[in-house]
Amino acid sequence: GTRGAAVAVAQLDTRTGLLRFAGIGNVGARLREGDGWRALLSRPGIVGVHRPGRVREDERPWTGDSLLILHTDGLSSRWSPDPDAGRPATDPAVTAA
Repeated sequence: GTRGAAVAVAQLDTRTGLLRFAGIGNVGARLREGDGWRALLSRPGIVGVHRPGRVREDERPWTGDSLLILHTDGLSSRWSPDPDAGRPATDPAVTAA
């Protein structure tokens, strides 16, 4: 087998309302924007073994009702959260489940 890691970094600047995201490996990310969800994509690779020469960074606006969900193995890459996931009336444990 290989030794290495899948890594994602999300940086939130609340002053400018901007989220920056970059990932390598099997780290998935979903960002709630308004009433919908947007997939933020990681690049193929393994940190410590084989990483891409250039890591793509996504920049997305962040608003008061934005929500970022990160996940690794165990969820399909086509997975999408329920439209109401993470809304104030939703228990965070239910969103995480």
